Amino acid sequence: MSDVGVCAPTLVNARCDRCNAQAFVIGAFVNGDLYFCAHHAKEIAPQLVRQALTIYDPEAVLISSF
Repeated sequence: MSDVGVCAPTLVNARCDRCNAQAFVIGAFVNGDLYFCAHHAKEIAPQLVRQALTIYDPEAVLISSF
């Protein structure tokens, strides 16, 4: 039996769903994922934290928002 690991999402070619800049944060919601650049992630940080099921933020972009 081989081990099956969970791979972290890649943001190499990901684009912000609001402005098409490079995405740094992914919010996972019931209906799908939303990608955000640093600017938009910080702008909606409180709502993102309240409503997202999980948040993938490898660069710790949201930490500076609180």
